[in-house]
Amino acid sequence: MMELRRIFWICLILLGGAVKAQEIVLPLTENVRLKSMPSPRTANLLDTLNLPFIDDFSSSEVHPNPALWLDRDVFINGDMAINPPTLGVATFDGLNAQGKAYDNSSPTTYGQADFLSSHAIDLSAYTPADSVYISFFLQPKGWGDAPETRDSIVLQFFNSAAQWVSVYSRAGGALDTFRQVLVGLKSPDWFHSGFRFRFMNYASLTGFVDLWHLDYVRLAAGRSSNDTLLDDVAFRNRPSSLLNRYQEMPYDQYLADSNRYRVATHGATAFNLNQDKNTGFNYRALELHQQSTVFNSTPFSITFTGQSTFAFNSPLFSIPNLPQDSLTLQLSYHLNAVPDILPANDTVKRIHRFWNHYAYDDGIAEASYGLNVLAGQIAYKFALSKADSLRGMLIYFVQNTENVANELFNLKVWKFIGEGQLTGSEQVLYEQTLLSPEYADSLGQYYYYPFETAVAVSDTFYIGWQQGTNKILNLGLDRNNNANAYMHVNTDGRWLQSSIAGAWMMRPVVGKAISWPTAIRPMQSLSSKIYPNPTHSQLFVEAETGFSYAVYDMQGRLRSSGSSENRLEVETALWPAGLYFIRLQDNANRVAHHKFIVQH
Repeated sequence: MMELRRIFWICLILLGGAVKAQEIVLPLTENVRLKSMPSPRTANLLDTLNLPFIDDFSSSEVHPNPALWLDRDVFINGDMAINPPTLGVATFDGLNAQGKAYDNSSPTTYGQADFLSSHAIDLSAYTPADSVYISFFLQPKGWGDAPETRDSIVLQFFNSAAQWVSVYSRAGGALDTFRQVLVGLKSPDWFHSGFRFRFMNYASLTGFVDLWHLDYVRLAAGRSSNDTLLDDVAFRNRPSSLLNRYQEMPYDQYLADSNRYRVATHGATAFNLNQDKNTGFNYRALELHQQSTVFNSTPFSITFTGQSTFAFNSPLFSIPNLPQDSLTLQLSYHLNAVPDILPANDTVKRIHRFWNHYAYDDGIAEASYGLNVLAGQIAYKFALSKADSLRGMLIYFVQNTENVANELFNLKVWKFIGEGQLTGSEQVLYEQTLLSPEYADSLGQYYYYPFETAVAVSDTFYIGWQQGTNKILNLGLDRNNNANAYMHVNTDGRWLQSSIAGAWMMRPVVGKAISWPTAIRPMQSLSSKIYPNPTHSQLFVEAETGFSYAVYDMQGRLRSSGSSENRLEVETALWPAGLYFIRLQDNANRVAHHKFIVQH
């Protein structure tokens, strides 16, 4: 069996050498956060608002606030934009309210995509002399796919004749900083009791592409075209990690060498959208299991310069050493500025998990990553405070245009890879073969690939895979955190640092036997067997329940597929001699993989 495995991977390496190797980053084709989030209450078309209208998307999550907006198409998030005015933007793309492509019948489908429409706003008591203006901030691309020049975002007003009229548009382009736009309501047509406004985008309708990010929409009277200041101080990004290398790590590993992994300072960055203002700051750390306060900071204040950013950082407090195997902390950061027109954006929170895994990523994928070379390898470097037992890997695969659920890879663990050296210098600690990508359909669900035996690790180690395909496996890529220094790629016999900035969404699980948080679903195995192996004319497959199956040759071509009760006969007499793979899956999504040889 070991000789067979070696021959198999030698063949893969030889075949892979004929393919131009490169790392590939692709936009997502669906949004699992939209799919998994319950819909908000249905907006009432009869709801009528009054001035001022203001929303910076900091008080809603995933879907727009139904008290202000009629549509659910856009994606409210704090991850896809780069340096927004305030934390939380409305992202326009090619996905519908359920996180699916509007139309993926063709890769060239194009047209109107997302709408974001306000409730009716009563402007009947106003006239053009009241100088009513709407302002908003826009950014193309962010961390996602840039809108092309044919793409655009449009602002429309609903007039007294019940017609939508375009009053502003911007064509797509490369990444840009957020720009503020002001549009005046100059025509009498807008001043009626049923006035509405809406944003819409023209884009490819095939996925999470052609992105625009909208922030801080404000409609009010008594403004002018020069009224760019907003009387608000707000957080503009998520708080930083308490750790200087990881986003998450095991509790006992942190306590074993806390000085090595603790940060000097932590906090969050805020933006003053107005003139100089005295602003207070404080934070609180809460241990969530016992709901006990770990730390309450002493408030302090600064003179916050207008139209500038400021990092509200503080020295790390003492993380408690408790008699338990995990710790979950919630940090709440607070601003206090008076006056302040939108207090909702003055608080920002972060959950810090000291559980049984290491993570460079924050659990949210902004893109997908992969290699397009047969037998390509990736290796992710981790450091330990003390020796431990590696139990398996948590991997976040994202579904993309091409279905690769039946493609194969080998999970690997290395003690040493010889960074920048030839492959022959590497030291493999463990390998688990013939696995395929498994998917989760809701937020925060990694699939767990358990090891058959625990692997002893110490100091540093690497986790990763060698793929049995030249197709991109679509590993989740977190663009808001950069672990590039620890990401290594081997496509031609030499381990090199990845050229992609970001963090692979792959996490090693260490420690004792695992008690799973509810957000993590382990991959289940289907009990099955095949015989005879090698075979000549027939392969018999048996499983504990009914199953679907697919058989592939070494070139990844599908040879046979279908479904069966718990016993199957596969005719192999006319197949060429060689190595084949069969994948089984039952109705409970339990999976099994086998390899077999056809001999004549």
